[in-house]
Amino acid sequence: MRIKLFYLVIFLMPLFFVSCEEISDNELVPQNKMAKVNKFIWEVMDEVYLWQDKMPRNLDINKESDPKAYFEKLLYRTYDKWSFITDDVEGLLASFEGNEKTFGYSLTGGKFNNSDNYFMVVEYVEPNSPAALAGMKRGDIIVKINGQSITLNNYSELINGNTITITKGVYTESGITEGGTLTMTSKEMELNPVYLTNIIYAEGKKIGYIVYNQYIASYNKQLDNAFLFFKQEGVSDIVLDLRFNPGGQVNAAIHLCSIIAPEQVISKPEILIKKQWNRLYQEYWTKNNKTEQLQ
Repeated sequence: MRIKLFYLVIFLMPLFFVSCEEISDNELVPQNKMAKVNKFIWEVMDEVYLWQDKMPRNLDINKESDPKAYFEKLLYRTYDKWSFITDDVEGLLASFEGNEKTFGYSLTGGKFNNSDNYFMVVEYVEPNSPAALAGMKRGDIIVKINGQSITLNNYSELINGNTITITKGVYTESGITEGGTLTMTSKEMELNPVYLTNIIYAEGKKIGYIVYNQYIASYNKQLDNAFLFFKQEGVSDIVLDLRFNPGGQVNAAIHLCSIIAPEQVISKPEILIKKQWNRLYQEYWTKNNKTEQLQ
């Protein structure tokens, strides 16, 4: 089982940055404090960022007037799809528990041929969400947001706006063209990561199908109920769909594995995850035999 852990949390007032969105406008951070903010971002990332050895070393913190833009310049986007910067501490922590201000859909992206522009594809839509009420559905294509083409530099800001106008894409024989528009306003939602449970009948078997979208320990009871339902229905096999699961809390992953693993496996200690740090920390933990930090 693959479990991604990327919730690196660092506090800065009035800024807050984390391995996972927005920062306050520049006017909230006086110009004479920009260098201090940039220095903090650099020092923390230079110590703990997973791709620390890939960070550019030629940026002058005194010449970077926008901490958000500076942060983005430090990221190793070749592999890092998750890191972002935000000032909404409470909102971020609530999202780790499944409560967040959202449009209620999950997106993945693709790039147009011979262009720097991207398009987004809807992976799934939460029931009764702004996206659902606006008529969005799985497989829908988004080619513009607020009338702007989607690029590597602006996609995070565009998709995380409070109210956005989406230009839908239409797939034709000649490619993706622009279709109609719709407007959505995000709202506070409680997102149950146990998104779907179902019974599939195939080749004389009853197969339990479950979509689990994030490892959140406060929803372990809902996970228990899903597997209890499968047991009561007498399913012989389980399909566990983690396609849209970005990771989350280790104790929730342990709980899931304890439900589905054979009894002879869970009755003795087994390694569930191995931790990967940046080069500095990996070498330190290994040299000092800190096995608890490595697995």
